[in-house]
Amino acid sequence: MELNSIKRVFLIGIGGIGMSGLARYFQHRGCLVAGYDKTQTALTTQLEQENIEIAYHDGIDYIPFDFNGPEDGTLIIYTPAIPANSLILSFFQDKLQPKKTLGSSGHHQQRHVYHCCCRNAWQNNHFQHDRAYPACFRQ
Repeated sequence: MELNSIKRVFLIGIGGIGMSGLARYFQHRGCLVAGYDKTQTALTTQLEQENIEIAYHDGIDYIPFDFNGPEDGTLIIYTPAIPANSLILSFFQDKLQPKKTLGSSGHHQQRHVYHCCCRNAWQNNHFQHDRAYPACFRQ
């Protein structure tokens, strides 16, 4: 999937510092961004104040309507901290299996994604200096 073809991003485990940085990046690019986390925190509340919809219950009924169809341009990112029996993770794995648009975002994967996004952001003047990005994003 090309970075420019991404229109919608759902992050499973959006409440971590790395995943929240990805959420902000994709939202700044103009993508529709939503996610799931099991715990509401100051960080997830801040994301919600930035118009990022977050579900706090692991159930397919809590997935926003815009992410229920298998549309092109949809990227699903999940953290390895999400248990394999997560209903939301299973929903996206089943729904998107033929398209292979799921991505894991552990520490090493996040560094790679950040470097790619950061390079793209600098090249396209999308990087915001007043944002609190994770340290690996600021490299």
